Amino acid sequence: MKKFNILLLICVALCFASCRGDSDEKTSGLTIKGTFSDGTHAKLNLFERFLNFFSTPVHALDPSSVAKVIVISAGDPWCCNNNGVYVSDVKNGNFSIGGIQTDMAVGMIFANAANGFLGYLTMSNGLNSLPLNQLEDGTSVIDLGTLSSAGLIVEPAHDPIGNEIQLTDTEIAIINQVSGMFSLIMKNPDADGDGQVDLLQGVRYSPYLVYTVTAGTFEGENLTPTVSSPLTLSDPQFQFTVFEPTATTFPDYVYITGPSGSGLNNTESNYKMDGFCSGMLCGYNCGSVVLNYAAGNYSVTYGTKTLTFSIPDQSGANESLILIMPEVVLNIDGTINKISWTYQAPDGSTDFDPLALIDVEQKISIQLNGSGDCCEGWSGGGAQIYSSYNTIEVPEQEHVLHCQNILWSNVDSISFTYNDIYKNIYFIRFNH
Repeated sequence: MKKFNILLLICVALCFASCRGDSDEKTSGLTIKGTFSDGTHAKLNLFERFLNFFSTPVHALDPSSVAKVIVISAGDPWCCNNNGVYVSDVKNGNFSIGGIQTDMAVGMIFANAANGFLGYLTMSNGLNSLPLNQLEDGTSVIDLGTLSSAGLIVEPAHDPIGNEIQLTDTEIAIINQVSGMFSLIMKNPDADGDGQVDLLQGVRYSPYLVYTVTAGTFEGENLTPTVSSPLTLSDPQFQFTVFEPTATTFPDYVYITGPSGSGLNNTESNYKMDGFCSGMLCGYNCGSVVLNYAAGNYSVTYGTKTLTFSIPDQSGANESLILIMPEVVLNIDGTINKISWTYQAPDGSTDFDPLALIDVEQKISIQLNGSGDCCEGWSGGGAQIYSSYNTIEVPEQEHVLHCQNILWSNVDSISFTYNDIYKNIYFIRFNH
């Protein structure tokens, strides 16, 4: 079977994403507010301070130290209000941030008057973000109530998850895994280590992962695949984008060093996404920089800066993604008429809403690899003989091929490409 060009597909996915700035913008004017007054804080609670001496470091989140609250969107900076960053001053221990878009997830960071990092918001179920794309209709305000802290962790008295934001257990489990890279921005918003929150300096470093998943095989004459158990997850690749409106140029290469087991020691990235590097934004695919499931700190030499990303464990990623399970429908002459599908978790569960987990703006793409006739005018190159491009809306469940001359017998694999709501990219492949 011929191998499809991963880097080409990544470019296509990112280029489609970069064209979304002209799309209709969903703004709800959502307001998130809260207070630090009367909460429990590490600085004020001697018993917690004693316990934190043996566990997490103590950071004083009392009304006199918290000066700014930052809300950051998981969406692409160019398609969001305020480039996806909303900042509010804390006055008398209270804050209120308005005008927040509700078609994507957001996280929350707390800083002092010198823009130093103090902590991040987390919910009782372990989520470090609020999937506002699942916000209950009619909600205009989320009041977090009194915020309390221990170490870097800040918890609200009122948890929106289960109230204004309804999620199933399956959705929570998947989000806990796939939001790990976005959570890095909340847990270490000073990636360049200069003592200030990057976002408050007008710079955003957005890490994400690209997964290639061999999900199953069409056996014999079957038009539905047999799912692999476990799923084969190969080459999860670390990528990141830099959003810096004042930048005039971007480095041609970055160099990355990883923890023991990663095989990375000042390794040069082999792919700068030039087609995704213009104006205020540049993306880097670390290509040969495959994680090998080695969790830990990865340092990236980016020009004169050293960025640090503490990448979470990926060994359970094959259990926490969305499978798009296809069924091929043929014409009488053996050519493909359409492909239909269902959405399910790797364990077969369907207890989730695809809209809660898949990026609806990026949309879904189907690629067919093989040989023989392509669609008229198709110039994808290599082994790819068909692509729907990023045109399939979520939660659609079928795609009629826009040409009817692709023989099923000539197809080596069907792949689905999608982004989750935290911008990780998935290539889900079924071999034939």
